Amino acid sequence: FNIGRTEFLRDLGCDYRKLESSGIIFPVIESGCKHFYPAYYDDVIIIKVRLADFKGVRMRVAYEIINGANGKKLAEGYTLHGIVDGDLKPVRVNRTENECLKILIEAMKEEENA
Repeated sequence: FNIGRTEFLRDLGCDYRKLESSGIIFPVIESGCKHFYPAYYDDVIIIKVRLADFKGVRMRVAYEIINGANGKKLAEGYTLHGIVDGDLKPVRVNRTENECLKILIEAMKEEENA
């Protein structure tokens, strides 16, 4: 999930290094995964990522793990993140001027309208 989330943020133009240098951290506070089929070493997998919720002081990211060879869904899951500053104090997404958080707010609006 970490690699998928990292690439998702990078594709939005908001990589982790940029987030951290702007004073924002997304610690994982909960995660879950349902496994349907195994993946084996050296299998090519596809990680589909979407922003499932982004409001208040939390962000929920949903994932699907797909076998790249046959398209079979191997697993699905989520991670729930706090949105905090460098002092680990909660940051409300609707009260921030942080550019990365604004990008994520727009991504969430697009997800809701899809």
